[in-house]
Order: sequence, then structure tokens, then C-alpha cells
Amino acid sequence: MNETLDVLGAPMMVKADGSSVAAFVADHPIPPGYFVPPHRHDSDDEMLVVVEGELTLIGEAGECRIQVGDSATFARGELHGFRNDTAGIVRLIVVATPGVQAAEM
Repeated sequence: MNETLDVLGAPMMVKADGSSVAAFVADHPIPPGYFVPPHRHDSDDEMLVVVEGELTLIGEAGECRIQVGDSATFARGELHGFRNDTAGIVRLIVVATPGVQAAEM
């Protein structure tokens, strides 16, 4: 799988789309100032793994920062969003299971 999606103006390189395995997996470089507003996924659980930079997470409990080596997991229906408040690229590995809703991006 070698598809690149445009997600609110940032590329997401799809590695698995949920059609052959029960997961959507993508490499997602996040440019400075990029913002994904709080949202929910009804069909997928989602995990974000930071492999470069530092990301601000937004959720019902407020905001927190995660950095290289950290991950965040959001259950189906859980409100979440994120933004890059830094001057550099933040790179995420995004995993959504079973990958049903994520594959529709």
C-alpha cells in the first residue's frame, strides 16, 4: 500500500488501509501550526505514536504534550484532537483498529 492522503492539508502516507489487515497504519508528518480539532471516531480505536518532535494533545480533560517515544490511545467515541505548537515537523505513526472509519478518510 503506497497511498498518500491529504488530511486537513498535511500528508498521511498509508501503510495499511484496513482492507487486508484489521488496522489502518500511516506515517503522518505534521507541519508547524497544524491543528486537528477535537473529534470522535465511532468505529475505530486510535493510537498516535510520536517518532519526531513534540505534539499537543487536546481532549475532554484538557491539554497535554507528548514527545518522541510517547504514545496516546483513544477509544472509540473518545473526544480527541491535536496540534503542533513547535517550529519543527512532528512525525506520527497513526494506528486505527479495526481501520474501518480511518480507511474512509
